[in-house]
Amino acid sequence: MSAGRDILRHSRYARNEARELLQSIFVAELLQPSRELWLVSPWLNDIVVIDDAAGAFASILHGSGETSLTLSAAVVRVAEAGALVHVVTRPEVSQDFSNALRRHLSRSSTGGRVRWKTVPTLHTKGLAGDDYRVMGSMNFTFNGIELNDESIRFDRDANAVARVRLEFERQYGGDDA
Repeated sequence: MSAGRDILRHSRYARNEARELLQSIFVAELLQPSRELWLVSPWLNDIVVIDDAAGAFASILHGSGETSLTLSAAVVRVAEAGALVHVVTRPEVSQDFSNALRRHLSRSSTGGRVRWKTVPTLHTKGLAGDDYRVMGSMNFTFNGIELNDESIRFDRDANAVARVRLEFERQYGGDDA
């Protein structure tokens, strides 16, 4: 029995799966945050990770009237909910993401629960919580989610999740913030 799912974004039948997977993950993280969340991607854009145009997530978005939640806002909200969030990217990450994350952090009381590290040679891409991992070729950018052909693996196998979390800690532990 497989504990995971493969998404091949070049398939015409998988055009929305990456976006829907990220939305499900961030909704789950806001409801019950991981102890530690790792977001590792050379390139990041401040993409929408929760689209609430239909109003299904109003209680999660704190009744703020927002109809979407971007990646930077979600990172801070997950930290506010109690997770220690590690963001690992390249130094030249897009300004929209870095400026938005700094803005959200300046208005938040996360108490240092968001740790940002830059790695000049970073090529690994992944998202890992307490009981899942998403790994593959996809950067967390508009092109990665919406346009590019990508191979993505969502996995809940406890051993696989533990291995990637340990590797992320070994490779990227600490922060540059």
